[in-house]
Amino acid sequence: MAMDPSFDNDLPVPPVSLDNDLPVLPAAEWPADTDLVLVPGTNRLALTLQHPPVRAIIHDSFENVRAYILFDHSFPDAVAVPTIIRDCLIAAATESHNPRAPVILTRMTQVSEYMTRLSRLVSVR
Repeated sequence: MAMDPSFDNDLPVPPVSLDNDLPVLPAAEWPADTDLVLVPGTNRLALTLQHPPVRAIIHDSFENVRAYILFDHSFPDAVAVPTIIRDCLIAAATESHNPRAPVILTRMTQVSEYMTRLSRLVSVR
C-alpha cells in the first residue's frame, strides 16, 4: 500500500474520549491537586502525602469497601477484590461533594495507571 505524500504524521491528534460526555485531557492539563504524590526517593504512594481532594476520595472509598464487606459479600473472592475496589473508588468519586471529584472521576476512568495506583492504596488498608 503506497503512502500519500501529502499525509502529515506530525499533526496533533485530538484526544478521544472513552465516554462521550467526558473529555480526555493530556497529562499536562490535569489539575495539580489531582496528581498522586510519591514518597520521596521511592515509587510508593502514602495516603498522608496526597492532596486533600484525592485523600478525601480515598477515605470515602474505604467506607464503601467496608460497607460492601458488611452488607454485600463478607468473604469476597480474591479474583473479585480488584474490581470491588475500583467500583468503590468510582462510587466514592461519583457521590463526593468535593469540587475536584468530577475531575478525579474522569482521570480514574480514563487513565488506567492512575486507577491502578489508587486501587493499590485502597487495597493495603
